[in-house]
Amino acid sequence: MAVVTVDEIKEVISSISNETQNNINFLKENALYQLNLCKNIDAKTLDSKSTSLEHFKNLNDGITADVNRIKEISKNNKSYVAKSQTNADDLNTKNNELQMKCTDIQKEINALEHKISHVKAKEKHFQKRRDKILVFKLLTNTHFCYDTKNIRGYVTGKSPDAFKTFDFNPQKMDNKKIIDNLYNNLKVCCNTRSPGDREDKENEEQ
Repeated sequence: MAVVTVDEIKEVISSISNETQNNINFLKENALYQLNLCKNIDAKTLDSKSTSLEHFKNLNDGITADVNRIKEISKNNKSYVAKSQTNADDLNTKNNELQMKCTDIQKEINALEHKISHVKAKEKHFQKRRDKILVFKLLTNTHFCYDTKNIRGYVTGKSPDAFKTFDFNPQKMDNKKIIDNLYNNLKVCCNTRSPGDREDKENEEQ
């Protein structure tokens, strides 16, 4: 077995001590580097997180403001819709009233058209009667008064003295009697005979 001297042992111990110290120093430096790195990373992360948190907070505030604005708009819209519905109901009621008025007016128009048609028919009938009266008047010199319900007027002949008035009430005399009386007036003024008189005269002569 080889003999180891004290100096050799000291040298070995010194060598081990130096290596150990170097390792410790390396580890310390590495630890400090890692610590600084971690500190830097944590600061950046915290900064980023803080920025993100601030961003999300601002975003949340904006969303909250938008939600509140939407709620307000919705509330206003509900009020507007309710008011619009009320206005629509009022307009519908007025429209129904106008429809009823239009229906009534249409009925009145139909009634007036019916009356007009009836009046036109009567006017046509009266026109024919007026033409007959005019012919009768021209042929017999009979003059009628049209401002009364009675059949009133006068008959004139060729001579100045041939003048006869008449006034018949249709409510008290039938048409035949009125015609006979008119013909009698004509006979007096014009010295004419009725067809019946002429036939009687002819029968007497035979």
